[in-house]
Amino acid sequence: MARSRRVADDDIGAQIEALRTDLAALSRAVKNRAVNEAGAARSSVTSSVDELQEQIGSLLSNITDTGSGLAADARARTTEAYEAVESTIQKNPGTAVLAALGIGFLVGALSRGQR
Repeated sequence: MARSRRVADDDIGAQIEALRTDLAALSRAVKNRAVNEAGAARSSVTSSVDELQEQIGSLLSNITDTGSGLAADARARTTEAYEAVESTIQKNPGTAVLAALGIGFLVGALSRGQR
């Protein structure tokens, strides 16, 4: 009976050792898989961030180009309007003086009414 008990104890000890070995192997496998999954996730996120940066750069470039174009158009229109007013004043100086007097009178009348 002592012998069978010793064999049973040895068998249980061997099974426990086998379980320890299996658990260690399983732990390594889980760790390796987690590392691989994290690497894949990191790669995917990095790729997405790079793509987003490219899109933002392109958008900023488009906005800058559009803003520059609008500023150039505004400058051109302002210059055209100034030249048109200057040309009209040179062609009709009397009318320009009367218009300036009328505007001055109107502004003076409005400013007295607000006091």
